[in-house]
This record gives sequence, C-alpha cells and structure tokens, in this order.
Amino acid sequence: MSRRGLAADALITQTGRVLQIAFGIAAFVVLARALGVREFGAFSTIVAVQTACYAAADLGLGQLALRAIAQQDSEQAAAIRAVTPWLYASSSVVLGLSCVLSLLLVGGDTSRIVPCLLVGASYIHAPARIGVERGFWLGALQFGRATLIDVVAAGLRAAGIAVVWVIGGSSLLSFGSGLAVSAVLTLLVVRTWLIYPGTETETLPRVNMKVLFKESAPFALSSLTWNNFTELPKILLALTTGPAAVGLYAAGARFLTAAVVPLQSLLLAITPRLFAFAGGDRKTPDTAAHPLLTAIGLGTLASSALAAAVLGLAAFLPALLGEEYRPAVPILRVLALSLPFFALAFVAGDWLGGVGQQRVRFLLTLMTALLGVPVLTVASRVAGSYGAALGYTSLTALLAVATAIASRRYLHR
Repeated sequence: MSRRGLAADALITQTGRVLQIAFGIAAFVVLARALGVREFGAFSTIVAVQTACYAAADLGLGQLALRAIAQQDSEQAAAIRAVTPWLYASSSVVLGLSCVLSLLLVGGDTSRIVPCLLVGASYIHAPARIGVERGFWLGALQFGRATLIDVVAAGLRAAGIAVVWVIGGSSLLSFGSGLAVSAVLTLLVVRTWLIYPGTETETLPRVNMKVLFKESAPFALSSLTWNNFTELPKILLALTTGPAAVGLYAAGARFLTAAVVPLQSLLLAITPRLFAFAGGDRKTPDTAAHPLLTAIGLGTLASSALAAAVLGLAAFLPALLGEEYRPAVPILRVLALSLPFFALAFVAGDWLGGVGQQRVRFLLTLMTALLGVPVLTVASRVAGSYGAALGYTSLTALLAVATAIASRRYLHR
C-alpha cells in the first residue's frame, strides 16, 4: 500500500469533498432555517428512513463493482453492467416501503406522501444507479471520476434547494420538488459523461443471477444493517420523543457528517487497495507492516484528530443554525467521540469484504443494530437526543472492536 499513491488519491477525493461540504452545509442551513425545528425534524425522519433503506435499492452492486474492478474480474464486471436496469425497479419498491414507514413515524399525515416520494428520488433512486458507476471508477483507482460523480450529485441537490428557497418555497413539498428535479439531472449527467468504459459488450452476457446476487447480497445486507444502525437513533427518537428531538439530533449528526469528509476521503482511498491486496497472494514483505494494520493506524490517527477538532468547533453550531439549535451542541460532542471507532469498523470491515467474508461483517453489524433497538429506545426515553447520541457512540465502539477481532482471523489466509 503505497503511502504516496494513497496520499495523492486521498487529496483528489478531498478536493471534491471540499465542494461537497460547501454544497451540503449550504443546503442543510437553508432547510434547517426555512423549515424550523419541527418540520426539519420531519424532513430528517424521512431522509433517515430512506438512507436506512437505500442499500436494498442498490442490491450491493456498487461495492461488488468496486471489488470486481480492483481484483480484475472482468466477467463479473460485465455481469454487473448487464443487470443495472434492475436498479430502477428495486429502488422503486424500496422507495414505496420507505414512504410507508416514514408516514408512520411522522404521525400518519397523508399530506407528506408526495413530499416523501419526491425526496426519495434524490436519496434512493439516483444514488442506487450512480453508485454502480462510482464503484467501477473507485475499483480502477480513478478517484477523480468517482469524486466528480459525488460532486455533481451534491451540487445539483444544493442547487435544487437553493432555487426553491429563492422563489420563496418553505414547505416539504416545495423542497421535495426541487430535490426530485435535481435527481433527474444527476442521472442525465452521469449517464451522458460519467459511464465507466470497458464493461459494456455488443451483446449483453448471459448472467447467472443466482450467482451474482449471492455475491452482492452480503454487501447489500451489510450496508442495509449499517445504514439502519446509523439512522436508528432518529427513527427511535421519532417514535419515543417527537420531531423536535429528531431535529436536534439531526442537526448535530448532519454537522458531523459534513465535518467527517476528510476522514471519508482517506477511507475511500484505502478500500480498493485493501480489496486488491486481499484478492492477491496476501504476502507482506518482512520489512513492511500488513496493509490492514497500516490502514487501521492511518484511520485511527486521522479520525482522532478530526474528533478533537469537532469537539472544539461544536460551540459554533448555534451561530450557524440559530439559538433554537443550542441543545444540539452536547449531542454533536458525544457523536464526535464515535469517529475513531467508525474508522476502525470501516477499515476492518472492508478487509473482511475483500477476503470474501462479507457475511461475517454483515452478521456483526446486524447483531449490533438489533442490540441498538432496546439500548437506544431506553436511552432516548431517559435522556432524549443526548441519550440517543451516547447510545450510538457506545454501540459504534462495540461494533468496531468486534469487527477488528474478526478481521485478525483472515490476515494471511
């Protein structure tokens, strides 16, 4: 694992991520201010459910595409390309189910059905399709193209929200409309200019669907359980405390997501290299550290430094969003402590996926998510949004340790 190459790719990704941060924060601030705590809480609940369900729409093909290209499996890459039309159908089914669940969580208000469907175009439909192209580019270490896809999606999403705000929109329906238009434009841009070459043939290959989805399913299930675990605090807060609590938690969590971009850039640069090494003979020179241990060390250093920065900067959150969001400051600080554990779980989990043990990763994440239901329910009832943040950080630490222990079994096999 060349540190120079890793640094170069992380820098490329980070450059794009800076733009994503700008777009994301701008959209986040407009939505939080225009909708207010309660409506922003309802919006955050809808997005939380859709984000949790997204992996099922993706069918795991994004991560499988990354691994196929990284390990030079051209036959599997062609098969993935042949079944991408399925993503439109699968994402439509997932969107319908997510809207039903969202309506239950926001009080069954049928006026939110259309906004939910519109928001889903941006958070489920478009990501499911463009995620495959992004996976192909990442597997080929073409971080510029992969990052451009992310920037296009973030930029058009922010533009859609900005246009609605400028013309005076201030409801979930109006902002949902802007997000739906941005999703359509994102798909058009990616399909026109950012399709990964070399995976298309004149005639589509005969695909053994059973074999392909047997490979992709563990990736989809792992992402699905991870997304559900990540969004579980918001969902349980909606059930136990109400939309205002969701809005406060979402404010802290969204700010953390924007701040964590440098860490994500590093981890994205690490993943295809781990997959490539895991798919080879896995012999490490005696003078070099194992790539997994190197990756864990780099991830721990970067995430710890970032956590320290967030702890200090959290006090400025009310100045950005307004005084009604001041209770989100301690929530953000508790969530910041989860970053080193997130990095460890991510790197060790990617190693398991690279060596063909994605099922182990899925089971560990599933058990943590299941444990999270009673833990976060009690924490939310006892201490509201702060309790949910504390519970989430504790569970992330548990998952990280368990995944790291499991990955040790497959260092040299």
